[in-house]
Amino acid sequence: MSNNPPFTTGQVAEYCHVSQATIVNWIKEGKLSGYTTPGGHYRIPRADLLSFLRTHGMPIDATLKASNRPKVLVLSANPTIQDLVGTLGEKNGFEISLVASDYAASAEAVQSSPDAVIVDTKASSDPLGLCRWLSEAAADASVLVIGHDDDNRIEQAAGVDAYLPSGALSSLESELEVLLL
Repeated sequence: MSNNPPFTTGQVAEYCHVSQATIVNWIKEGKLSGYTTPGGHYRIPRADLLSFLRTHGMPIDATLKASNRPKVLVLSANPTIQDLVGTLGEKNGFEISLVASDYAASAEAVQSSPDAVIVDTKASSDPLGLCRWLSEAAADASVLVIGHDDDNRIEQAAGVDAYLPSGALSSLESELEVLLL
């Protein structure tokens, strides 16, 4: 389940200080993008609402902006991985949280409900245990393991979503994009 569910026409009408009928008209006129549910109700994805508000110079509440950014939690002490993820975050608009221990990763996963978690096996004291815990406690988050040598056994044993050998860090951006879809 997404951390950014679409808005109803009533929610958007309240936010924009207009009637619900106005929102429906804006959708029908193509001014605001939305889709229809099987039950015939309109839904407006968060990204489309933000685009509409920017296009029309309407104010955007800080909480509306912040919640649109995918959250990525990274457990790594490797400066190369930290720099790469930081660059990807800036480039793609991800909200990045860097931690250096299993405990900090667990606490941050509970607190921030990330969309994806990257676990560098060299930074974890128990990568298999952490990945198993994440699959239960942060079930909505996709987990990517950056492994060293023969660490792909963690992917198989813990049921993580993706495994990336440390020698293939150039593929991190595409792997992360797939996980956040």
